Amino acid sequence: MRFFARLLPSHDVDALIGDILEESHRRSRIWRWYQLVALVVVISGRVVRAHPMLTLRAIAIGVAVFLAYFQVFGIWILNNVRLGPLPASNAALWLLVQLFFCLGLAASGWAIGRLHLAQGIAMVLPFAILMAVLGLSDFVRSALTLHSWSMFETFKLAGLLAKSISFPGSVLVGGYWAIGRVDTV
Repeated sequence: MRFFARLLPSHDVDALIGDILEESHRRSRIWRWYQLVALVVVISGRVVRAHPMLTLRAIAIGVAVFLAYFQVFGIWILNNVRLGPLPASNAALWLLVQLFFCLGLAASGWAIGRLHLAQGIAMVLPFAILMAVLGLSDFVRSALTLHSWSMFETFKLAGLLAKSISFPGSVLVGGYWAIGRVDTV
């Protein structure tokens, strides 16, 4: 329950989770998890709708932090790591690049969460959704323009799908880490 308590805005945590816990003794574990996830989504949606300018500010902060991260660390990597010519199918390089992006997106989620502690994870979710939409649009575009189902094209699509899951996941992990409120439930 501590996991969900950290995700909700501070003024709603005790009463809402207490109601679910009280009812969960008569229900299944799946019901309890469904209720808790639904609670986070519904409360976050209410917070986002109630504060549209704060939501836009959170998205702008996420973009700015990611661009600053990419500017600083991307230039450092390009200047200090001599990769040389690599084949297009170099999986290790691809994984390093994805890890680099995931760390930057986690830093963005952390900054958004840290600057919006009172709203819980609600202000991190719109930026995570934006990253998911961008990743999925890249996946769909590549899938629609696919010429053949060669091994390389299949791995490329699998990589794009993994990216569309890992990028918003990184934002959420960073946001969760920033919230850090453990004094409830």
